[in-house]
Amino acid sequence: MRPLLFALLVPCVASAADVSAFSASAGVGFLNRSFTWVGDPSAGFIPSSQPFAGAVAVDVTWFPGAHVTQGAGSWFGVFGQGEFGLGLAAKLANSDAVFAQSAHRLRTGAVARFPLGECASLLVHAGYARQGFGTSTAAVVGAGQRPRAPDVLFDGPRGGLGARFRLGGTAELDVIAGAQLVTGFGELGTAAWFPNVSAFSTDAALGFSFGIWEHLRVRLSGQWQRTFLTLNGSAFNQQEAAEQYLSGQLTLQWAM
Repeated sequence: MRPLLFALLVPCVASAADVSAFSASAGVGFLNRSFTWVGDPSAGFIPSSQPFAGAVAVDVTWFPGAHVTQGAGSWFGVFGQGEFGLGLAAKLANSDAVFAQSAHRLRTGAVARFPLGECASLLVHAGYARQGFGTSTAAVVGAGQRPRAPDVLFDGPRGGLGARFRLGGTAELDVIAGAQLVTGFGELGTAAWFPNVSAFSTDAALGFSFGIWEHLRVRLSGQWQRTFLTLNGSAFNQQEAAEQYLSGQLTLQWAM
């Protein structure tokens, strides 16, 4: 507790030297996913959900210019993030059949950080994101028919804004919001389902970190994302569906 209290109580005294050029984090967390057919377009289209399950997460950010300057050249960088579900499975009701499932979320792109005084900075990011959720075609335990719920692979351009606040000592709080134009849909967008589907996503994230050793930090973070779909099917014109994805992580971060 003492490092955390120190991080919160020491007044904010930021300088250009505090701005890291590179950070990488890895850790464990959880995810929760649900997919619903808004308006129940057909009794055959069952909603699906993944209760809270384990996940691993990685995150890398690099500002190349920060290695040689503390000025405007240090404001621009690149980032990559990944999250992968662990041990996901679906069991059919009134059956012993179990189907393996997979979930992942990837984001990559460019990021800029603009100082707002000594204790805050504005974050602007743009790039590409994808989020997938799938179910095995055959049962891994028992026997049964695969649930009638399409695999999804939502991908497309994504951008957003955020802010990072230095709370004192080594503690930082960051808040980020984003939006994505979905251009890929996986199985959901095939002729077997809805080839004319359209969608967009919104997301938000909150993170808190504090230093525990030189270059080493602990980070707690959580994300929410919702994808809104218009099915545009011949039998279900303008009917809608929605996916909601929640996750949280506890990671160790190396920053220098």
